[in-house]
Amino acid sequence: MKPFFNTTLCYIEKDGQYLMLYRNKKKHDINGGKWIGVGGKFEANETAEECMVREVREETGLTVTHWHFYGIVRFISDVEDNDMYLFSADGFEGEIDLSCSEGELHWIAKEKVLSLPTWEGDHYFLERMLAGEQKIDLTLMYDHDKLVRVTDELLPLQSMHEGTEEGRTSRSLTILVDMDDTIEQLVEAWIRCTNERYGYHSTVEDVKSWNMTEAFPGLTKRQVYDIPDEPGFWGKVKPMPGAVEGVRKLIEDGHQVYIVTATQYESLAEKMSDLLFKYFPYIEWDHVIITKRKQMIRGDVLIDDGPHNLEGGEYEKILVDAPHNRSYDAEANGMIRVHNWDEILKAVDEIAKRKPAAQ
Repeated sequence: MKPFFNTTLCYIEKDGQYLMLYRNKKKHDINGGKWIGVGGKFEANETAEECMVREVREETGLTVTHWHFYGIVRFISDVEDNDMYLFSADGFEGEIDLSCSEGELHWIAKEKVLSLPTWEGDHYFLERMLAGEQKIDLTLMYDHDKLVRVTDELLPLQSMHEGTEEGRTSRSLTILVDMDDTIEQLVEAWIRCTNERYGYHSTVEDVKSWNMTEAFPGLTKRQVYDIPDEPGFWGKVKPMPGAVEGVRKLIEDGHQVYIVTATQYESLAEKMSDLLFKYFPYIEWDHVIITKRKQMIRGDVLIDDGPHNLEGGEYEKILVDAPHNRSYDAEANGMIRVHNWDEILKAVDEIAKRKPAAQ
């Protein structure tokens, strides 16, 4: 199996110029002799934005304050594959540190950027950036240093290997994925914020039912339930361990993934911008469904922590384990109980293998 990783690339702009990095300092640098933007690999638990800000600071000494996310450029090669999150930044603070260990930093007029020695595929997104396009998703396939294929969409990694041992042997599924306590940790943030405000020491394990007030004896329902509706709350909610990579893996395996959430309309915009699209920027808005009646949605699989959402649905049912549903007999009700995203991926893979192919 080839290595797969995530990176960011940022083009810092000022006065009609891009800050370009000429890679000429490292031995055996795959980018040696080429001009590129500034970026690098994700560190553990980083979002794309956090990685971009850190890499810019480390390589240039600048702190970016305003940026634009274009989309994902997927690189497929005979050696490794990676998703590159593409940014530009027109706001920054500080002075450029010319001692970059990667190469030499130069301000280059935008009209001259395409004449520099770059990777052949870079032209496909640079031309669109220079033309003013705001959304860019591409797949670039390389055979060694030669660009062999370009598509205007993110193709599943398996589709690059059709007919080989790495090709898909199971069916592509339509997978419905819940948000709260499935891909993110709502209850943990809710408990944490309530503890901080009222001086409690409750834990997630204290939430044994859908009634959150049971974890906070002495508080009124309004005191407890007003917390998630307050401005800024959803920015405090973090992803479930493994969820960012897990959802991406489902997409890369060729499945159609839809986020299905019963989010209240009052907090919808904040929840989407401060949580879903921050940590899962590869999810498009047209792959988000807002509803409390999930049984009305057609799909092959629903992954959810709420048994009531799984019961009665015409889909395979994967129940995400949580203290509030542990007394529920998942197996007796035709559900697969899972405890983490590794188990979710394994369950989906098993379902895909036994599902009949679509006619």
